[in-house]
Amino acid sequence: MNVSIVLFLSLVLHGVGLDTHEVKLVTEGESVSLYTNVTHIQTDDEIEWRFGENGPLIARIKRSVNINPTYEDNNETEIFRDRLKMNYQTGDLTITHITSNHSGLYTLKINRDNTVSYENLSVKVYARLPVPIISKHLSHCTSLFESFLPSVTKCSVMCSVLNVSDVNVSWYKGKSLSSSISVSDVKTTASLHLELEYHDNNTYSCVVNNSIANHTQHLHITQFCHPFANLHQLQCLAFIAIFGAICIIVTHFIHKKQAQKVYSTIPVVYKKCEESKINPSDTFEDEKAVMCLKGPQDTFTEETTG
Repeated sequence: MNVSIVLFLSLVLHGVGLDTHEVKLVTEGESVSLYTNVTHIQTDDEIEWRFGENGPLIARIKRSVNINPTYEDNNETEIFRDRLKMNYQTGDLTITHITSNHSGLYTLKINRDNTVSYENLSVKVYARLPVPIISKHLSHCTSLFESFLPSVTKCSVMCSVLNVSDVNVSWYKGKSLSSSISVSDVKTTASLHLELEYHDNNTYSCVVNNSIANHTQHLHITQFCHPFANLHQLQCLAFIAIFGAICIIVTHFIHKKQAQKVYSTIPVVYKKCEESKINPSDTFEDEKAVMCLKGPQDTFTEETTG
């Protein structure tokens, strides 16, 4: 007999069915309840909960054996230790103090009146959302000359959230979305900048949210954006101006010392020229000979004014 026909007949005869599963969203540290939709367990009913498809049994009620539920305690179910509560009347399962390790698929099996039904339920656990932090966005001195003039009338603030995943970070101007970024499954620090005018009278807020929760931090513009907010940039400019002035003074001092050194050596060179009786008609490439032919005063003038 065809295998598919056998499977179909077994499903009909035994009443096996697999419902489409629902998804439960929960925050770490909270509790989540998975429901059987059974109002009252009968004498011969049996209800089982498993973690994962064909995964380990974690909780069970078999009324013909025991009125109270039993919980599996082994290596495969260690993450559920002291966290499960199964309602002895309905079979509903509650997971307390939930963590990200409890995210996944849960399979419910109900055996009633020789009819077996299955249902899958998914649980997705989100980390607790941190409160966003708003701070002044400081530019570096290296880009000072490009950024200083525009920043005289504008300032930049930054909204940051630390160690997050599966979240959106957004800036709102009033109730309108101004900008937004999304963070993937990998935990990271997310930052979003906002540039505005010093005398902006609009209200701004930074919002971090996931599928089940959100946190909002309102921006107080006067706290970050005022004429003295760019004091660090003025300090950078002052440092650059002082450094430039020192360079000019040092360069001028070095040139002056070199000129004085040349002037002090001319009389000695000229005296040696007279003793050596250099012929002016000769051609010399030597610096000493050139000084002899041109004369000390002319040489000094050329060295200091050229």
